[in-house]
Parts: sequence; C-alpha cells; structure tokens
Amino acid sequence: MKGAPARARPSGAHGTKIYLAGGLRSLSEAFQDTVPEFSAYDVATGEWETLPEPPEPRDHVGGAVVGATFYVLGGRANGQENVKDTVFAYDLSAGTWSTRAPMPTARGGVAAASDGGKIYVIGGEGNPAPGAQGVFDDNEVYATATDTWEVLAPMRTPRHGTGAVAVDGTIYVAGGGTQQGFGLADVSEAFSP
Repeated sequence: MKGAPARARPSGAHGTKIYLAGGLRSLSEAFQDTVPEFSAYDVATGEWETLPEPPEPRDHVGGAVVGATFYVLGGRANGQENVKDTVFAYDLSAGTWSTRAPMPTARGGVAAASDGGKIYVIGGEGNPAPGAQGVFDDNEVYATATDTWEVLAPMRTPRHGTGAVAVDGTIYVAGGGTQQGFGLADVSEAFSP
C-alpha cells in the first residue's frame, strides 16, 4: 500500500477501508518520532484518505474495529519505556475521537484481536519488573458496550510484537519477541475465553 508513511501502526478494517493510526517515523538511529497520523486506505479505489488525528501520538499500539468504531489501545510515545494505558475510539460514522476507560496494564507492542463486542489485548513490552526481560504476559479484555476491562489468564510465554486473530471464539497469538526489542520466538498459543 503505497503512501503509508510511518511504521508500527495499528490497523482495523471496516467495509472497503483499512484504518491506520499513529506510528513511528525513524529520523535517525538516535531519534525516533512517534506520530499522530490517522488515515484510511480504500481497497476498492486504491486511494488514501487523511483523517482527524487521534488525541495523542502513539506507536506500537493495538488496533481493532468493533461495529463502526476503530479503537487504538495502549502503545508508547517516543521510547520503549514510555508505555501508555490509554484507549482512544474513533466513530467511523461521526468522524470524531473519544477517550475510553484505560487498560489495566500500560504497555506497548501489544497484540489485539476483536471477537464480537470485545477486544483482547495480549502481551507487550515496557515491563520494568525484575526478571521480566521487558515483556508482559498480560491478557486483558475490553468490553466495548460497557467501557470496562477484565484481567484474564496470562499467556504462557511472555512476548511483544505478536499478531493476534479471533477464529470461532478462540484467540490465536503467534510469534513475537521474548525480550524487549529482541528475542524472536516461534511460539504460537491459543486462548479460549
């Protein structure tokens, strides 16, 4: 998709459009810039559309669409340790952003998957706990209808930079890193809520 200027951007799909929010633009090895960009790519027309920026810049966040709302979950701002617990929601019909209940655990590099009216946010990086190697095993679910969070059973293998997808009521999490910034893993796990 030519035209996507930043990397590490969360995405979600609705209709014929793929929505991309935030991201990271590397200006040099020493300086990386978190961006507040928000855009949509229409797969039917091949055109990009610039949309209103989210309330704050983020990179390495989770993204998901539930109904006609695009959610941006957690992430970080200008550095691996500057993790956030924020949740921003963009109403695709009204074209407006709102802030929702924060995540129980602030983290970046998360995986997100939606199933029905819920969004599962799994793993992540920025964990300062001794022995954690900078990564989380956290598994939390957001109920979009009630704007509430629930903490679920953790992943067996703590990871960040993973991918997640919901299929027939099971959440699959594949790959990722076992230590902050590095430590690639070929682990795949499934969670049935």
